[in-house]
Amino acid sequence: MPIAFVNASQSTATGTNILTYFGTLTGDNLIAVVGASVESGDLITGITYNGVAMSLGTKQTNNSNETAYLFNLANPATGSQNIVVSTSANTDIRSASVGYSGARQTGQPDATTSGSVTAGTSISGTITTGADNSWIIGYANDSGVGAPVAGAGVTSRAATGFSRIGDSNAAITPAGLGTMTFTQASAVDLSLVMESIAPFVETTGGYLGGKYY
Repeated sequence: MPIAFVNASQSTATGTNILTYFGTLTGDNLIAVVGASVESGDLITGITYNGVAMSLGTKQTNNSNETAYLFNLANPATGSQNIVVSTSANTDIRSASVGYSGARQTGQPDATTSGSVTAGTSISGTITTGADNSWIIGYANDSGVGAPVAGAGVTSRAATGFSRIGDSNAAITPAGLGTMTFTQASAVDLSLVMESIAPFVETTGGYLGGKYY
């Protein structure tokens, strides 16, 4: 079952320790991926989707002490559901979420990577997928110029004032290297968090001891 993009959403909040917005998903073998970023350090204490705790995939702090994160939840509830980002102190919170059908329901993410650039106009990341036909997702954050621009290898899905989430919009096959680039018009501190998600693969039965299974 191939992976397919379903929907995206985004929101921001200023000077608070909680951000709530909505994600809407339909389909089979779903996965929700939430990118988020905050000012003033590593402050996010958790993200929930419909009240269910999401798992941290990876995070990265840039030279301006802004931290970007990717969180995941396989088999999320369908329909319109609350996404809640919580922090340990009041700060500016940015978040963008994406959802996909056809995703493996265990062992996600397939792989992760992250990086940062100081006073640069672009940031790139390379990830090695483990499963054939995986998709790559990236969330980029900058320290105040505007939302990073989707560059090579990125299909933009949602953006806030200073962050953007996107994906490869295609399966990486065979499994191997995939690269994403986000750009900016002027020099700024950037952070990038990336992961790959593996597709759901239907298992086929066999014949053993005179019985099909």
